[in-house]
Amino acid sequence: MTEILILILLIAHLLADFMFQPDSWCKSKKEKPFGSIDLYKHILVVFIVSWGVTFSVDFWWAAGLLAVIHWLIDGLKGIIERKWLEKYIFFWDQLVHIIVIVGVSVLYLRYNNFLFPFDVSIKTIAIIAAYLFCMKPANVLIKYIFSIYEISLPEKEDLPNAGKLIGDAERMVA
Repeated sequence: MTEILILILLIAHLLADFMFQPDSWCKSKKEKPFGSIDLYKHILVVFIVSWGVTFSVDFWWAAGLLAVIHWLIDGLKGIIERKWLEKYIFFWDQLVHIIVIVGVSVLYLRYNNFLFPFDVSIKTIAIIAAYLFCMKPANVLIKYIFSIYEISLPEKEDLPNAGKLIGDAERMVA
């Protein structure tokens, strides 16, 4: 069950941190780390999605713990990002989020039983996570890799976000 819970929470993370978080929230969190209302909106989304994907009423406290730690990580990320490591902070941020997801999963399972209400294999859950990753998270990852190697893309596009759409489509069929 540990692997299933970790994968489900990884899906929640992909949804909350990438799919359900507008770019404007990211910018706001960077400008006013702990003072941004958008940080608190994001943390509410993290809580709701983390709790919701488990389909477990008892998971509320673990979802709350994930949300509070996520608040701390994202607030500190905003401070660190403005002062130092702007190119590399994304990778550290995501690594810490994954470590926290694993830790909270293990902690939760130590005191609670977790039974996912649907009869799905771990492989199916992993495929769902992989498809989600191939969308906006992969775009963001590629953007940060480009920034490390100082590769710039043209600012003006004929079709707004056409590259993102094509990239998503290519990764989905590959």
